[in-house]
Amino acid sequence: MHDREKSIPPIPPAPSEPLDLSRYSEATRRALYDRISAEHFTPDLATIGEANARGDFAEARTAEEAGLRIEYSLGRWFAVWRLADPIENPTERDLWEVVTVTTSPRGVLSMAEV
Repeated sequence: MHDREKSIPPIPPAPSEPLDLSRYSEATRRALYDRISAEHFTPDLATIGEANARGDFAEARTAEEAGLRIEYSLGRWFAVWRLADPIENPTERDLWEVVTVTTSPRGVLSMAEV
C-alpha cells in the first residue's frame, strides 16, 4: 500500500468549539466531513505544485469525486475515500484509504492510517 502519511496533514481547528468525538452525532459527522473536505480535498494549485515538487501526493479531486465517507464505529471516527492512484493489480483493500480521526485538547484534528 502507498505510504501517504505525508499527504494527510493535521487539520487546523475550526473557529467554533472543539468537536466531541467521544460519541456519534450527525452534527459531528457533518462537521468532520466539511473540515476534512475543505482541508484535504480542496487544495489550491500552489499546494498541489509544492507537493509535486517534493515528490509527495496532493489530492486534486473533490471529496465527492473521491467518495469521502465519515464513519463512527467501535467508539472511533474513520474517514474513508477511494485512492486516486492505486497500485497495479490492487485488491479491494488497496483501493481505499482508511484513517482514524482524532482531536487534541486544543481542537486540532489529525488523521492516521489504520
